[in-house]
Amino acid sequence: MANGKNIMPICYPKGKKTEYTRAIITNDIAIELSDPNTSPTLPEGIQIKSRPSYSQNFIIVEAPDPFSAMAALPILQATE
Repeated sequence: MANGKNIMPICYPKGKKTEYTRAIITNDIAIELSDPNTSPTLPEGIQIKSRPSYSQNFIIVEAPDPFSAMAALPILQATE
């Protein structure tokens, strides 16, 4: 936190860096499950935040901060 504000990383699609394509990276990650009755093995520090009732094949996981969320992506992508 700097000056009372959160610092959040941003990303852009490759080759399309405009203010309209900017995405802010948060602590939350949506994961699509191949079987909605299972839960993936999560890296340390990543916890299940919710299972949306409107989309049973997804769970929302939460990292301690956006940078931890980015670091966990390769591990989470390899779990399914």
